[in-house]
Amino acid sequence: MSEEPAVQLHGVSVQYRGAERPSLSNLDLTVQRGEWLTVIGPNGSGKTTLIHAIAGLVPSTGSIGVAGVNPRKTPPRKLARTVALMPQRPTVPAGMTVSDYVSLGRYAYASSSRLNDEIVDSVLTQLGIAKLHGALVSRLSGGQQQIVALARALAQQPEVLLLDEPTSALDIGHAQRVLERADAVRHERGLTVISTVHDLVLAGQFGDRLGLVVDSRLVQVGQAEEILTADRISDVYGAQVKIVKVEGHAAVIPVRKPSVRTNQRE
Repeated sequence: MSEEPAVQLHGVSVQYRGAERPSLSNLDLTVQRGEWLTVIGPNGSGKTTLIHAIAGLVPSTGSIGVAGVNPRKTPPRKLARTVALMPQRPTVPAGMTVSDYVSLGRYAYASSSRLNDEIVDSVLTQLGIAKLHGALVSRLSGGQQQIVALARALAQQPEVLLLDEPTSALDIGHAQRVLERADAVRHERGLTVISTVHDLVLAGQFGDRLGLVVDSRLVQVGQAEEILTADRISDVYGAQVKIVKVEGHAAVIPVRKPSVRTNQRE
């Protein structure tokens, strides 16, 4: 008997009240256990709505299964032990230390405070930020805050981890570190990861498959080299790029179009 997929969506649509058109339209998706799916697409295409639908945060139609449960019908505490979301813009509470903030991820468990502390310490060590346990979250750099937000999500000990634009507003060094640490923990724990990424340079480097969302529809799911083509990116984003292979992964390089002034000088 084959193992049940970690995430399975069939005919899922989301339309917010008062909106003229759906934010997601008739979407089908299957993500296997232990897989990392990276979702890309232009701004406003429906990427974040997809993440929120899987997390059970928005009203939707169609069928959604996450690690064997329906997020729309599962009590919040039970759902929090199944799926964890690292939001695009985590709320940073004033006056809260890193360890206290990460401890919020343990709210779904009726565990002893000692066990919770051990799990929090373990997560901080896994992510390489144990030395920050007593620091105020509000005083950390943007990159450090993102890793702390990831730690809070991992403290939930979920089966499925959702990362909504985890590298937004980060420089390339911090962005790489956030994704690399998430990938390391995925392999250690056997997590399933679904992330949205707007940076196509990073999209081709992280994830087993890519999903492309355009105008509320999932138009393609496949290997990075199948989706990250110069023609496809030109059609979807209106951008001129070159695709190169780096360490076996597709890397997208923006290519500046010749300007009128440059042509005139020639």
